Formats: sequence, C-alpha cells, structure tokens
Amino acid sequence: MAQLLASYMSNELNAKIQIDRLEIDLLKRVELKGLLVMDLKSDTILYAPSFKCILNNYSIRKRFIRLSEISLQNPRIKIAKYKGEKDLNFEFITVEFMALFE
Repeated sequence: MAQLLASYMSNELNAKIQIDRLEIDLLKRVELKGLLVMDLKSDTILYAPSFKCILNNYSIRKRFIRLSEISLQNPRIKIAKYKGEKDLNFEFITVEFMALFE
C-alpha cells in the first residue's frame, strides 16, 4: 500500500517520493513512515521518519480531504537554489500540487 501511494504521489506531483510504510487508523489518522521527497536533481527535499495527518473530514466521491493536524517527526528539510536556476528546489512540487485543484 505504501509503494502504491508513493507511486501515485510521484506521478501526480512529478517528483520522486518514497514511503517505507503506511499506517491508517480507522480513517481518522494516517501515518507515512520513512517519507522521502526528492527534487529534480535527485537530491533530498524532505525526509521524515514519521509524517502524521489527522483527518477531519473527507469524501472519496467528491475527491477532497480536510486535515486538522499535520506533524513531522525529526524532519530533514533541504531548501536550495541551484546555480543557474531561478526557482527553489521545491517549487516544481507546489506548481504540480496546485494543478491538482484546478
């Protein structure tokens, strides 16, 4: 299930995403263990041993999720601007993420 979610997110956000394990607790809490997000240069943007979300409301039919809380355990975040590029290393993900809601 974790690999399926990572593959889906990678395709949707045009980024390499890896998830070691996925835990879902009665559709109220979701935890991604070993979350890794890479930039277009295959360098780490985010690594978190644990990424937890508390679901407030959701509808699979209407395709929405409302979160009430997000927490990261000991995250490593690398924000960079590579030489010769105008954008920061994570901006491509924000563009792809916003496109999901258009």
